Amino acid sequence: TVESKTLEYLGLKPHKITTQVAPRDGFAELVSVLAILGSQLDRLALEVRELSRPEIGELYEAVERVGSSTMPHKRNPVTAERISGLARILRSLVITALENIVLMHERDLTNSSSERIMLPHAFLVIDQMLEDTIFLLDHLGVDDNAIKRNLDLSRGLILTEAIMVKLVEKGIPRHIAHKKLVELSRKAIAEGKTLKQVLLEDEYILKYLSREEIEELIDPVKYLGSYKALIERTRSYVEETLAKC
Repeated sequence: TVESKTLEYLGLKPHKITTQVAPRDGFAELVSVLAILGSQLDRLALEVRELSRPEIGELYEAVERVGSSTMPHKRNPVTAERISGLARILRSLVITALENIVLMHERDLTNSSSERIMLPHAFLVIDQMLEDTIFLLDHLGVDDNAIKRNLDLSRGLILTEAIMVKLVEKGIPRHIAHKKLVELSRKAIAEGKTLKQVLLEDEYILKYLSREEIEELIDPVKYLGSYKALIERTRSYVEETLAKC
């Protein structure tokens, strides 16, 4: 048939179950997949925006451009904001795609006008979002000093888990180790001390942990878990996926 030959030429397959027109669930699935991809890009962009806030300041878009016409000091995350804005449009198109599944009898034309807008816009929007995401990552600045400053905000309290786990390894029941760290954390906050100070002042802790062990446990650089393996796994997956394209 003309249909089969045309689709074969295009590398496509015909619908096995159809009426006068192909069912629209395929379009709905397509737009939904694009919206999911767009939402993942939005998630990344939101993280960049949050870490760009002055209160955190760990990331920034390293591009020379006007941030605000009235406040010269501002450096706005323009690209990340555009990604998030476009993601909202893309997600909204899913509703239209789902609505178009429901047609009367053999067919009606309620889907026709909306698909002429929905389908091209879905691809145009995701294309712009991908371009923006690549640009964002290529021009992403990292403020090492801000990261260190933020790590020090809690005066070491974010590392109480490492201390608790080590105490459990030393034979202390977990609930007791947890209770002890709660007590020391509250003491550090109340007295304006660091975690290191209250640990070294506590006789119970010093029975199980040496000064050298405490120094190592409260070093955030040594508390990164399996990040290298996770990064390598992600890199390998991306390379394998791209190789199939």
